[in-house]
Amino acid sequence: MKLNYSHYDKDLLVNESFIKFHFSVDSDKEEYIKFKVFDPIFDIEFIPGTYESTFSPGVNYWVGFDIDSKHSDEKPTVKMGFRLQATDSAGDTILDITIKNEDKIESLLPKMLWIVGDSNAWATFGNDDFRYTDIAGFHPTRTSIISLSLNRFLLSDYLSFFDLLPISKRDCVVLYLGEIDMRYSMHRYCSEKSVRIEDASRSLADRYKQAISKISSHIGCRIIVLSPNPPIRESEWLDAIHSPILGTPEERKTAFDIFNSEMEKGDFEYLDWTEEYSDEEGFIFTEMLFPNNHHIRRHEFIKKSLEEKIKEK
Repeated sequence: MKLNYSHYDKDLLVNESFIKFHFSVDSDKEEYIKFKVFDPIFDIEFIPGTYESTFSPGVNYWVGFDIDSKHSDEKPTVKMGFRLQATDSAGDTILDITIKNEDKIESLLPKMLWIVGDSNAWATFGNDDFRYTDIAGFHPTRTSIISLSLNRFLLSDYLSFFDLLPISKRDCVVLYLGEIDMRYSMHRYCSEKSVRIEDASRSLADRYKQAISKISSHIGCRIIVLSPNPPIRESEWLDAIHSPILGTPEERKTAFDIFNSEMEKGDFEYLDWTEEYSDEEGFIFTEMLFPNNHHIRRHEFIKKSLEEKIKEK
């Protein structure tokens, strides 16, 4: 009789502390086999760590040991690997192998929620006064770059930016860009280049969608794209603090609507979170903002929308 060990499920071991290995038996009859699994470092038998049964030849089997799935998010022991021993009916050893997981166990680290954007990424999720420590089971980190327009982001070496962040495949990246484009820079571009706001909005969305595809392939984790802030109707709201704003209210609304509509067609997760923040015409409620400031003060609604989106998967 020969026991042919095939492989074990590494993801199951690392993520759920569940040992599952695959094998077959070469023999001319059914064979009794007892399996035992041990700690790979200290050689202590796991609990539960024994399984015995009869196995027919020419069949692909798997045997599993639920060692510590209940506490998998904290205990590292099983994730490190296991020693597998198999004996036949006579008590003779027919397999004895030790498997060590040499990878660092990322599953013991918190799942990160990388909120990437301009100053809105900082202000909208708490500003200086408040910091969320948990959003749908993820630990949020506001990766905020002041005055970063979406256009500037797209013209940059943005993949290198993500290379510098310690992003794991368990994390989630939230892209939150475009507010300053809708409020100012796109209108300046249209005025200088004699481009229609409708065309500029579609072009910006198309370039953004292409970039999202590249980023997704590059970092290999979940991405959620947030819509920009709703447009501001009252330019005098920002004139008081000399914050740049261009275009008429209608032009700013057109830019937002077209951009948002084009982004919703993309092959990625897109979240328009603006309903709680917009009036019937689609302009932002200024009472949701800081006084004489384009940043959102009432951050609880966008946080709830993002939480619900994350929990969809």
